[in-house]
Amino acid sequence: MPRIGELLVKEGVLSDVAVQSALGFQRHTGEPFRLGTILLDRDLLPEENLLKALSAIHRCNYVTWRDILKTPPQVVRLLTERVAVRLGAVPYALEGRGLCVAFKNPSNLAAVDEVSAVTGRPVIPA
Repeated sequence: MPRIGELLVKEGVLSDVAVQSALGFQRHTGEPFRLGTILLDRDLLPEENLLKALSAIHRCNYVTWRDILKTPPQVVRLLTERVAVRLGAVPYALEGRGLCVAFKNPSNLAAVDEVSAVTGRPVIPA
């Protein structure tokens, strides 16, 4: 799996200098800031570009906060708050029988499987 900084540089979205600067900040603070968070906070990268890169890495679709905020209440209620927080998962749409879910880590197959088991629906991770 490619690293996010390398992918963003390869795609021409960011310069290597910007990535190295963000990585330096990450090392210097000693805090668990993710590279994408640092790049967004410093206005070095539009959120859409970060989402596109992450979706390429995780091989899934991406969803914006704007789309998540439009989620019907009955879809959100398919997953309890406790489970959603624990798994880093937010259901946001139905596609046929499938449940579209935004995950903190869509490559975490255990989390995807658990959401499917809890909701009784096939999960489409994002």
